[in-house]
Amino acid sequence: MDSEVNKNKELAAKLKTLDNTIRATEDELDHSVSKKESLKREHFELIGDNRSLNSEIDKCLLTILEYEKLNADLKKEIENYIESDEQARNLLNRKDLMRSLLDQVNNKLGRTSEQIAHLR
Repeated sequence: MDSEVNKNKELAAKLKTLDNTIRATEDELDHSVSKKESLKREHFELIGDNRSLNSEIDKCLLTILEYEKLNADLKKEIENYIESDEQARNLLNRKDLMRSLLDQVNNKLGRTSEQIAHLR
């Protein structure tokens, strides 16, 4: 009977050790599940932040496209201005050339008139 009691005590001690091991494992499991849920929440928050950032990026890209279009329009305006400026310069040059030509003609006419006046 003593051997049975000792055996019973040994088994009780083993059961207690196993019970403690199971409780420790359950605690680790609960901690792991809690950590997993926390990481899941964080993951979904980050997904929300990512969507928000992607939305901002899309808005920036649209703004860039609008500015590129505006830039192209401004380049065309500048090219038109340059062309108009060049045409105006050409007209002014022609005007100056015509005045110079008229001055030459008037000088020659004046000399011719003087020569005619001397002949009379």
